[in-house]
Amino acid sequence: MASFSERHGYNPARTTIQVDDLDKETKIALWNVFTSRVIGYYCDYHDLAGQSIWVDCLHKPEDECNELFNYRKMPTLAYETIKNEFLFKKPFFFVMDCIESAYNTINTFSSKEDLKNYCKEINNVFEIYSVGYRLIKGQITQIEDEIEIESLDKSLNSKISIIKGHFQKALSLYSNRKKPDYKNSLKESIYGVEACVRYITNKPSATLATCVKDLQKNGDLHPAFASSVNQLYGYCGDTGGVRHAEKPDDSSPPPDVNQAKFILVTCSAIVNYLLTMKKKSSKMVG
Repeated sequence: MASFSERHGYNPARTTIQVDDLDKETKIALWNVFTSRVIGYYCDYHDLAGQSIWVDCLHKPEDECNELFNYRKMPTLAYETIKNEFLFKKPFFFVMDCIESAYNTINTFSSKEDLKNYCKEINNVFEIYSVGYRLIKGQITQIEDEIEIESLDKSLNSKISIIKGHFQKALSLYSNRKKPDYKNSLKESIYGVEACVRYITNKPSATLATCVKDLQKNGDLHPAFASSVNQLYGYCGDTGGVRHAEKPDDSSPPPDVNQAKFILVTCSAIVNYLLTMKKKSSKMVG
């Protein structure tokens, strides 16, 4: 939401999504979350979080970061170094690495409530400062729409382990900033849909097409919707050899980030819809 000064023209409103960089105000806001939730003096695990960032993100010797505060509760050189690198020296992806590192520390050494609050505060900063990423299941993911985030989060927390597993893999492959694998992200996304219809029809070895046909016969799926699901499966199979081996004369371009995101979000929405329909309908196959 725009601030008073932005709404009344005293300060320019943000008109672009931050994707390839973070401005000074955003870094400060994220650092404030860090000092309150991660490496502040009153955080029980601040030294562990600081050491993780020191070793895994700054790639410095572990024995140079024994503690972040001295006996007088004053910040040490290690704390000041992390702060300086976070706010002023390092590029935006270092900040993102620190956010993920802190998530892992909180997940290991603190409560689910602390982890939930940390994610909420980080994502609030992303939303307020128009950052085109969200922290989802410990991974910074390039998604700008809240509805997309809600849909993905639902699939990633599915009670059906095989469905959850496919979407976790798809998200991991999509979100890998160093070496993204969009082709296999597409594959895992559509496999999530296949796992879902197999679960609903109670046919663990059947093809997606067979399961969709059964659901359609039973009156649970509109023919147009069933056709769309089958076509989406076919599209994924024809995109750069996703489900099949690439042909020697195949000149189709490999999947890009936009395709991977579209398929990931679309497949999660399909799965959420089908599972919701299963809960509502006592007649649904399976």
